Amino acid sequence: MLGGKEPAMLDGHLDAAGYTLHLTGMASPARLQALGTALPTFGDGLVKVLPANHAAGLLRIDLTAARPWGGAQIWTNTPTGSVGRSRRTHHR
Repeated sequence: MLGGKEPAMLDGHLDAAGYTLHLTGMASPARLQALGTALPTFGDGLVKVLPANHAAGLLRIDLTAARPWGGAQIWTNTPTGSVGRSRRTHHR
C-alpha cells in the first residue's frame, strides 16, 4: 500500500530493447518518494512527475516509465490518466 485505501498496482514488460513500468492507483507522494529511495532504479525520475507540493495528500496516479537498456528511465503521465489530487464523492 502506498497510502490509499485502494492499492497502487505496478505492472511491467521486459524485452530485448528495455522495459516499461505502469503504476496506477492511489498513493501519497511521501510513500512514493520512500519507495523510490529504497529502490533507486524504480525511483529514477519519478519525483519529477509528482506535484511540486509533496504534502498534497493522496494522489490518483496513472504513470508509465520507459527505459531502454543502458539508457535513462523517463516517467510520464499516461495518455489516459493524470497525476492529481484525490476527490471524495458521496453517493446516496
